Amino acid sequence: MDASTDHKLAAEIRDLLPHCTLKDRRDIQRELKRSRGARGGNGARGGSGARGGSGARGGSGARGGSGDQARLRRLKDQAVASAGLVEARLRSDTTADIDRQLPISTRKDEILETLRGHPVVIVTGETG
Repeated sequence: MDASTDHKLAAEIRDLLPHCTLKDRRDIQRELKRSRGARGGNGARGGSGARGGSGARGGSGARGGSGDQARLRRLKDQAVASAGLVEARLRSDTTADIDRQLPISTRKDEILETLRGHPVVIVTGETG
């Protein structure tokens, strides 16, 4: 396989990134930069530089294209799985059981809607 296949795989991965979890997005982007640096890519965009991106952690530049292909396929699989997880979470029916005696119970629907739209929500009230 050739460099055009590598570029195609990398583009497919980048297209999936906005749909991935934040952690996977960061990890995959780091691996893409490392892979690009190992192939002797543009130093300004994440080349190996002084940090040794192609060092002992497996930069595949010296091995040829097959190592890059395997890494890119693994990254694409990871991105697809992560995007699937995000989609499943978005489709899941979030429920909450709130004791009706608590003052916050009157705001249950508002809290659930906020939780669906934001990854982190801090709720405070009379009881803490």
